[in-house]
Amino acid sequence: LCAYLARRRPTILHTHLVHGDVYGQLAGTAMRVPVRVSTKHGFNEFREGRGFVLADRSIAALSHRHIAISRGLARYLQETEGFAEETFEIVHYGIRPQPDARPYDGSVPRLLCVGRLIPIKGHLVLLRAFRDARAEIPELELEIAGRGPLERALRAYVRELEIEDAVRFLGQVNPIQTAIERTAISVVPSLGEGFGMVALEAMERARPVIAAAIGGLGELVEDGRTGLLVVPGESEPLARAIVELASNPERARAMGEAGRERALDRFLEERCTDRTELLYRASL
Repeated sequence: LCAYLARRRPTILHTHLVHGDVYGQLAGTAMRVPVRVSTKHGFNEFREGRGFVLADRSIAALSHRHIAISRGLARYLQETEGFAEETFEIVHYGIRPQPDARPYDGSVPRLLCVGRLIPIKGHLVLLRAFRDARAEIPELELEIAGRGPLERALRAYVRELEIEDAVRFLGQVNPIQTAIERTAISVVPSLGEGFGMVALEAMERARPVIAAAIGGLGELVEDGRTGLLVVPGESEPLARAIVELASNPERARAMGEAGRERALDRFLEERCTDRTELLYRASL
């Protein structure tokens, strides 16, 4: 990397994620790249370890500009690693709009959860909430898209809860818009989320989003307008939110339309790239 930087002599070096920060910022400093930028992307349990905090803060001192993908992530980094929240520039992810979204035309209220099958994504909370919501709406269905190390355990938990007739594991779905349009409501029950791209993808497809009020999700979902925000990690409020929207399809449809409008107005890909370019220019 040092040889590459010496050969190309860039004015700006922009690194992403832990390994990129370590190798990139060290090399950029050694080769005296004039402007060094780092973007923080997500919640990770290892960020709370003392050794990681010391290393991350030391590497961060080599960057001239710090970017976080949400204000919620910047607050989290302040709480866990001691960064000053105000030192972060906020550049949200952006989305490339697809052709007009098709309205949900199914007769069965079907939910979708998209994400890696790992603890921080909150699938266990969702399954308990779904079981409770189904007691009030027996025809409710849930589809889970994604793969990960928890898949076997989650399938076993579905059987334990006796909801296997209503829960379907889709595996990896590409394009994800296909799965979104098969369902009426998207649920993001994460215990930590730097931004929540799956919520934005659902909004772009005009689907209401029920999400945990954590990290960047609260900056995406407008509670009561484009979806519902619930306390993270608790199944009871999540179950209530599911029942509230699943039993009121007209309200859910209106929230979905408002969500698409918000996605196209606030979170287009061009806004992300324009904001990043402005930060580059301001740093020169």
